[in-house]
Amino acid sequence: MLRGIALIAFLLVAVGAVRVQVFLNDGDRPTPVVGDVVSHDDTSLTLQTNRGEKTIAWTELTPSSAFTARMRIEPPETADQWLALGEFGWSVGAEKQAESAFARAMKINDAMASSVDAIKARPSGTMAKVGSNDEGAAGTPDDFGQPEPTAPVQPPTATTVPPELVERWAAAVKQDVERLRTEIGWQAGTFETDHCLVFTDWPADEHAFMAHNLEAAYAAVCQLFEVPLDEDVLAGKLPIFMFNTQEMYQAWARTAGLSARSQSAAGLFISYSDGRGMLVMWKPDYPRDSRGNATREVIKRAEDRWAATLSHEFTHGFMHRYRGNRYIPSWLNEGTAETVEHALFPRQRSYERAREYAQSGRPIAKMFDESAKIEFEQYPVAHTLVEMLIRQDPKAFQRLIHRFKAGEDLETVLQAEFGVDYVGLEAEWRRQMLR
Repeated sequence: MLRGIALIAFLLVAVGAVRVQVFLNDGDRPTPVVGDVVSHDDTSLTLQTNRGEKTIAWTELTPSSAFTARMRIEPPETADQWLALGEFGWSVGAEKQAESAFARAMKINDAMASSVDAIKARPSGTMAKVGSNDEGAAGTPDDFGQPEPTAPVQPPTATTVPPELVERWAAAVKQDVERLRTEIGWQAGTFETDHCLVFTDWPADEHAFMAHNLEAAYAAVCQLFEVPLDEDVLAGKLPIFMFNTQEMYQAWARTAGLSARSQSAAGLFISYSDGRGMLVMWKPDYPRDSRGNATREVIKRAEDRWAATLSHEFTHGFMHRYRGNRYIPSWLNEGTAETVEHALFPRQRSYERAREYAQSGRPIAKMFDESAKIEFEQYPVAHTLVEMLIRQDPKAFQRLIHRFKAGEDLETVLQAEFGVDYVGLEAEWRRQMLR
């Protein structure tokens, strides 16, 4: 069903427009611009925003967002393509991202090392500056924009996991697969990517396509946190259960004893107290006419839903292992995943629902209970809470995660990094949503 069609919007190559979010490098609070890519070349890109076309020089963007946009527009696969992406990143000053791209190029073809050395011999950030067309103001889907991905205060360190524990995780996954083969008749094949161990009953000729999109989704999450692709954040490869149909997914969910809500989900990340985790999803279908055909628009909507879920669940997988596997309270966990998802697939409705919730006067204090699981209607609240923190101080947000993962009390860290407790956080959120 999905073969031959780019599945994730930020990796779309030939079908439809690529939608990106970039940030104008205009001070301490970069201005976000969201739009569909109309054209691009070595000096600039043109976006169709909600206020018309806007041409922006690559050098007018923050290095991180320029690199991310270029990777979405021209998703690399070959060593030459990874090298070209790295050279672009080096030229705009995105050094960490460029280093990751160079590493991928040399992993595919070690003969690229001399070319990498030649590029790195030049100073980074030396792309010539050019003017841009200022016609058409930048537009965003909400009043307060999206966060600019920034580097952590210190490089994240992969948590050391004893080999025997990794082996126990692998054995548990294999037992799960064999159990599903017996109990629900799931005939799953296996293949690996750089960061994933995939079990799936998708047709074999779709495996390469799925692998490309899984790795690209992981790369997008790493890009947000400025983590090199070769850093072992996941402590091995993340198990992926990718079902070919929703019916088979639901059969798995029933055998796992999951709730009705989880059985109807588009995908899940399942975490365990010992650090193990796995991502579970199913391939979407879409309405067809009497001849079994579907319009490109219908297919694109199904693909975008799949892609948004993938980015959301990958964020959960990343955060579960990032700097250890301490349980992250639901509001912070879901809010971070929603923020990543909306950075890749902006939707205005989330902000509208958050404002409606704020206008209703309903308190959100119970969301901050570390044992509480937020309700579906509170996802927009969690999204805008986390986004507000990131927008106020991205580095403080990263320190918040680092310190909490290291064992500190979350509200205490919130007060230290942002100067508010939960009561103050709710008050500031409500003020911003109602302004």
